[in-house]
Amino acid sequence: MSDNPFFKKFAEDYAKSKSHEKGQDLTELLGLINTHRDTCLDVATGTGFTAASISQICAHVTALDETRAMIEQAQSLIESRATKNVKFVLSTFEDFDDGKFDLITCRRALHHFKDKEAFFKKARTMLNPGGILAIADMVSPANDRKDNFNVLERIRDPTHIGALKVEEMIKLFEENNFQDIKYKIITEELTFEEWLYPITKESEVGKKCLEFLNSLSTEELNQIRLDANRLTLSKQRIVIAASVQ
Repeated sequence: MSDNPFFKKFAEDYAKSKSHEKGQDLTELLGLINTHRDTCLDVATGTGFTAASISQICAHVTALDETRAMIEQAQSLIESRATKNVKFVLSTFEDFDDGKFDLITCRRALHHFKDKEAFFKKARTMLNPGGILAIADMVSPANDRKDNFNVLERIRDPTHIGALKVEEMIKLFEENNFQDIKYKIITEELTFEEWLYPITKESEVGKKCLEFLNSLSTEELNQIRLDANRLTLSKQRIVIAASVQ
């Protein structure tokens, strides 16, 4: 399996991200899970912050990622915390087929998946009865008619496929027969530099992002919740969990 070049390049930067380590979406995700679980799968674990957190409420955690550099950072994190109940697997979720789980988590990664419907269908088949699927991810603004939010994200990060709107996320849970759906929307105001991270404003990619923003009308900027005067972005994330019968 070949490493994802974007995440291979920025693995160390993601490992230093306080937002990924201690973001409100992680706290809310743990709150929705709420109870102790036996077998847990963290999909697209990245540098391991979610896996490390759920290891405190799960007896056995399998942490999955397709990029070796990210797995290596995650292993370092787990070792530094002397955590013994996390196993790492270098694989995509599509290629992974190893047992059933009481909990499947996926944080800040769904927007990278090409076939989100397939993800939900497979996750459901891999959950034990009563199991929970818990997701935290950015959401696209409801009134962003031209999808400028996702266009901007793809300029910054070529691995970005597309963030869903809130109603689209809920619909995927419903159409795949998940029950007891609970969710919360989190809004975080970010400076342009904070939003760009780990890309820098001075980089070619950073400049292209600014060029794109400058090409948008005031109405279009408002639709993606960007304040042009202060150059801040109100980024929303959904934290959502549901169970299978």
